Amino acid sequence: LKEGEGDYTLDAPIEIGSGAIYDPVKARLSEIIQKMNDLFEGELSDADLLNFATHIRDKMLENPVLQQQAQSNTKEQFALGDFRKAMMTAVVSAMSNHQSMGKQVLSNERVREGFASVVLDIVYEALRASDTGSTSRASGT
Repeated sequence: LKEGEGDYTLDAPIEIGSGAIYDPVKARLSEIIQKMNDLFEGELSDADLLNFATHIRDKMLENPVLQQQAQSNTKEQFALGDFRKAMMTAVVSAMSNHQSMGKQVLSNERVREGFASVVLDIVYEALRASDTGSTSRASGT
């Protein structure tokens, strides 16, 4: 090529052999799913695993003691503080909350219909936005 001809820009880094642009968020989620798959038994989808971890994380983020400890310590020191106790409290709370909400959906028509409306919106929007759904599946045929 002569100077002034052609494109001299570099492409974004890609994973070896993938042909795709490296996405650090997807890589982190994939790492979490792999670790969770190694820990838990049963027929659990990637969504089940991620949602569980995310729910526990969100419950723990509400804890002001953990907030203070995270700001004041290294990750190693943070792990030695109230982290494990708070994690177990979050797991118990999540189980209790989900069980309570599930019972309400199953036993109360008003809650069931309201929840169906909420879930209808978020599922429909997600499926319409995804590239994985096919027209025949989306139309119910």
